Amino acid sequence: MSAAKITALEALVTALTARVDALEKTLAASASAAAATATEVTATPTPNEVKEVKEKTPRGKTGWSLFFKHVSEEMKKANPDTKFKLADFVAEAKQRKDSGGYNEAHWKAEAAKINTAA
Repeated sequence: MSAAKITALEALVTALTARVDALEKTLAASASAAAATATEVTATPTPNEVKEVKEKTPRGKTGWSLFFKHVSEEMKKANPDTKFKLADFVAEAKQRKDSGGYNEAHWKAEAAKINTAA
């Protein structure tokens, strides 16, 4: 091999070595920065910290819950000796809703009256 080719290859190896060193330094710097931010972000609360307890309040009535109660009371009135299951009430309420017996606007208005009065 000629001396000129060897010199060119040596120059190329030197340039690539310098470039690899620069990339390694950049990679090390970004890894240390990522490790620093990871320790800051993942700070876990101590077990002795107590969360603030919120006051529990019941939810207000909904139009569907009022309609469901209305249907179940009607069923109980019609057959006072029968012991109904929840599934019976659900089936009847769904059947009435599907046949157009559930006026959503009316029952929502009734629920709003109850919720604002309470």
